[in-house]
Amino acid sequence: VVFGWTLGPIEAVSVPLVVGLSVDYALHISHSYIHSHAKLRGTRTRTAIAEIGTSVAAAALTTMLAMFVLYFCTIEIFVKLGIIVGVTIFVGICMSLLVLTSALYKIGPEY
Repeated sequence: VVFGWTLGPIEAVSVPLVVGLSVDYALHISHSYIHSHAKLRGTRTRTAIAEIGTSVAAAALTTMLAMFVLYFCTIEIFVKLGIIVGVTIFVGICMSLLVLTSALYKIGPEY
């Protein structure tokens, strides 16, 4: 397991919850893309990023900053939780803002 940790109750509970939070970022961007009034993929993608991208990025950043503080705790459970949540949120926002938007730009639906 990553960092030499065993899979305990904290990891078993926190990982599914944080993955759900990360999916939320992609859902917001996809929702904004689908509800865009533009016709072309590129314009729809740019509109989605302009409308919701900043808010999604700010939400991820504040969550990661809050988890960064937990890294300095003396209680191991909080340190693990902070690392798990922070890394997962970072990967989730990168996938949403980079991979998802690139996919929408290239192969997203056009109306």
